[in-house]
Amino acid sequence: MRASSRAFSTARVARRRRSRCRNASCGALSIFACLSYIDDARSRQIWAAFVLPVAALVLDFFDGYVARLSRRRQSLLGADLDSLADIVSFGVAPAVLGYTLGLRGLWDVLCLTYFICCGISRLARFNVTSADLTNVATGKVRTPDLGGTATTAQMADAIVREI
Repeated sequence: MRASSRAFSTARVARRRRSRCRNASCGALSIFACLSYIDDARSRQIWAAFVLPVAALVLDFFDGYVARLSRRRQSLLGADLDSLADIVSFGVAPAVLGYTLGLRGLWDVLCLTYFICCGISRLARFNVTSADLTNVATGKVRTPDLGGTATTAQMADAIVREI
């Protein structure tokens, strides 16, 4: 009896990992669609590259919903897998899509690279601080107030206009 419950538990863990890999698979397929479009310029592939990150977003939402249903469903491995899937689907795939659509100059590539690096650093910081920001009752992560960010952006805009 004990061995079968352990096997069942292992099957549940594998199923949760597969759900996270579906998110990453959408991002990877989007990247491959972009590469195929560069090779032979068929519009069907570029549309797939646009739609797949949206599908990844839906899968990521449902994966997070299922993970918050129970504290037993949350793990450090799951959080790391989710972050890796997010950077593929929402960092690398959009950057490759931008490159595919013509952002190929030096500054374009530097901005796309910076976009990916910002996503990686944000997810790394989130993984380190998420335990401090998590509401124990709901399992959701509280987001800090964005007022300071908006104010800083407005100040930077005013400074640039003055120059």
